[in-house]
Amino acid sequence: MASLTLALDFGTSGLKGALFFGSTIVDSAQTPYPTRNHTQRPQDWLEALRQVAAALPGYEAVSITGQMQDLICLDSGGDVLGAARLYSDTSATSAAARLHALVPDWEQITGNEQGATSNAAMFAESHPERTAHLLFGPSGFIAHALGLGYHVDSTTASTTGLLDLDRRAWSEKVAHAAGIDMALLPMLSDGLLGTVAPNDYGITPGVSFFLAPGDAATTTLGIIGDEPGRGYIYLGTSGWYAEICEERPQWPGAFHVLALPGGTTLAIAALLSAAGTADWARVAFLGGASHDAAEELLATRPRGWSGISSIPSLHGERFPVRADAAGVALAGLRSTHAPADMYKAVLEGVALFLSHAMSRDATASAAALPVVGGGANSQLWLQILADVTGRTIVAPTLVDASLLGAAGVLAEGQSRIIEPDPRAVASYATARASQLRLFSAVADSTPGL
Repeated sequence: MASLTLALDFGTSGLKGALFFGSTIVDSAQTPYPTRNHTQRPQDWLEALRQVAAALPGYEAVSITGQMQDLICLDSGGDVLGAARLYSDTSATSAAARLHALVPDWEQITGNEQGATSNAAMFAESHPERTAHLLFGPSGFIAHALGLGYHVDSTTASTTGLLDLDRRAWSEKVAHAAGIDMALLPMLSDGLLGTVAPNDYGITPGVSFFLAPGDAATTTLGIIGDEPGRGYIYLGTSGWYAEICEERPQWPGAFHVLALPGGTTLAIAALLSAAGTADWARVAFLGGASHDAAEELLATRPRGWSGISSIPSLHGERFPVRADAAGVALAGLRSTHAPADMYKAVLEGVALFLSHAMSRDATASAAALPVVGGGANSQLWLQILADVTGRTIVAPTLVDASLLGAAGVLAEGQSRIIEPDPRAVASYATARASQLRLFSAVADSTPGL
C-alpha cells in the first residue's frame, strides 16, 4: 500500500477511521450512526464517510473493513431499496427452515451452521421487488458508491449462507433455493479494487482503494497476522478463541469458519457471554464490587483451581457444547469457599470453555497467546488463562485491532506478559474434565436442550 493510508472500519455503532504512516497512526476520527430495529440506512454510512474523510485528509490509499452479514438490496440503477438488514435480524426463522428442507446439505456446503440470520434466509423471506444487485456489508456498499462496482470480500461472503466454502464460489444450489438469481450476487474480491472515481463523499478521486476482509478477519490480522496455526482470545461482553487454519479444525460444538484471502480460514469458537458474565458475577457474588475491589479480593485466594466447577453460560451456549437454554451453574461448593471463590469460578469457567479449541501440542504451547478486549484489563483473569492453557499470555496495548488489520499492519508497542504457574496448570487439568461432566448433566436436565 501507499505510505499514507486511510483505514476505515464501519462497525455496528459507527465509523472509525485512522491515518497510518507505515504502522504508525498519524491521526484518527470517528462518528456514530443509528440502528433501528436491526436495520441501518446506507445513506447514514455515506454521511459518516463524509465526516471522517473530511477530518483525515492527505492519504494516498483507502482500505476499508466493517460489519459483515448484512443484506443490502439495490435496483438496476444501483440505488438502495430500503434499509440494510443487519446480521442481528432473526426474523427469517421460517424461511431458514424452508431452506434447510430444500437444501439438506446447506451447512455442509457453507461450512457453518445456518439459520434466520443467514442472508439467504433474509432474502428468501422478503424477496424485495426490483432487486438487481445484492451487497452484504458497508464495505461493499461504499466501494459501489465510489464507482468501483459490486464486490464482497471472501470473509464477508462466507457469513452470508451463500458461499460454497470449499470451492470459494457462490453456491448456485443455495441461491436457487433462496430465489436469488446468480446475476444478483457481487464479485468475490480481495485487496486492490482500483482507483476511486469522482464522488460526493469526500474521498479523494484517483487514490487506490483496497477492500480488506470483514471485521472479524481484520481484527485477527491486526493481532496475530496471517500465519496458520496462530490464535488469540478476545474477552469482550462475549468472547472467543480464533485461530487461522489451513484445514477445518476438529473442535467440539458449534463454531464459525470464515474464508480468508489466500486460501486459509479463520475458525472462531465463540461464547455468548464472557466479560458480560463476569460483570453479572461481580453483582451476584460480590455485591456489585468495583473491578479493582474484585481484583483485590481474588488476590487473597489461593492460586490454581478454586475447586468449583462452573458453567459460565449466562445466555445459553454454543461452544464447546451447544445448549441454547443453559444458564450459569456452579457445583462443588464447600463451607470453605468464599464469595470471591464463586466469582473466580466464573472466570475459570470462561477460560476452561475456550481451552477446548486450543491445540495442546508442544509447538502451540510454546507460542505466546494474545488476549485482547475489556476482560484483558483483569490481571488475575489473565493469570487464570495462563494457568488453564499452560501458555504464556500476552496482553498487547491496541489502538484498534480492526483498523490495524485493515491497514495491513500488526499491533506493536508495550504488552503485559503473564507466565503460567506449573502447580496451577496441573490443578486445572482436573477442572477441565469436571466442567465438561457438569455441562453434560446440566444439558441433560434442562428442558428444551
